[in-house]
Amino acid sequence: MKSEQPVKLNIVIAVMPNSPFNSSIWRGLAHGFQSLKHRLMVVDSEKCPGPSAFAEKVDLFFAVHGAQVPQQVIKEYRDQGAMTGVYLLDEPYEVDRTVQWARHYNYIFTVDRITLPVHQKYTNAAFLPLGFSDAIFGVEGPKIQSEILVLGSVYKAREMYLAALRDNFGSQVTWVGPGWKSFSAAGVHHENYVNPADCAQLYRGAKLVINIHRDSTWSHFGELNKSDLTATHLNPRFWEGTACGSLQLVSYRSDLEVYAPDAASFDTKDVFLELIEKYLYDDERREHKARGVTKAIESHTYQNRAVQIIDTIF
Repeated sequence: MKSEQPVKLNIVIAVMPNSPFNSSIWRGLAHGFQSLKHRLMVVDSEKCPGPSAFAEKVDLFFAVHGAQVPQQVIKEYRDQGAMTGVYLLDEPYEVDRTVQWARHYNYIFTVDRITLPVHQKYTNAAFLPLGFSDAIFGVEGPKIQSEILVLGSVYKAREMYLAALRDNFGSQVTWVGPGWKSFSAAGVHHENYVNPADCAQLYRGAKLVINIHRDSTWSHFGELNKSDLTATHLNPRFWEGTACGSLQLVSYRSDLEVYAPDAASFDTKDVFLELIEKYLYDDERREHKARGVTKAIESHTYQNRAVQIIDTIF
């Protein structure tokens, strides 16, 4: 089934509905499948029903992240004749673990091309970059105004850059997410995680969005990238924030050269501070730069990612 996708499929998508970390991704993919007129059933990965729970035959069982889905459930879908796929979101940070269980799916989709050869040893695998949901993220819509926006969690890799931000621009920063108030008393603080719609409002209203990728070897579950594979992919914040039209100052990853070669990227603290000085106070320069990068990524919606998934599997 290529390009035009005339057949409408029965798709079960398994997600973590209560997790704040990948809500925008699975919601974007769900919207993408539905916009293609496929019939979609969304289920909780931790309480995942087998194919017998549905009146009609399931054509595709697709897990977002997927670690919580029991192997027996995957086997039941495969035995019933459904194709199965999983979208691995924490590559290469957890590749030593994902390689053990993801092979039970017919197809693996990894956000990072660096782990593709690892998974191809065991099953079908494809590179599928992250993207954005144009139902949530776009230049039009409500705004929450700020000068400099830091949205996300506290990671060790971010502290060097953000300490410099705090020391030089602290009163101009809006910090969103748990842990930042103890890091910086200055600025505006929102201590809780925010939903995707609120993220979009924050992105639209910010003059500058700060995006610092995490270390390639850092994981919530310990060291699970013992081969020290270097992450190449762009995180959700890059796609979603850029789609909202804000200028993002983003730590360098090699996929920038593929998708947004004109992005305002940095790999040292000095360059980071220089970029803030360059763009914060010059509205015309900042807005011109932002328009160019937003234009470059405008086709990378989750509807197009859904097309890629269906084309690859069928």
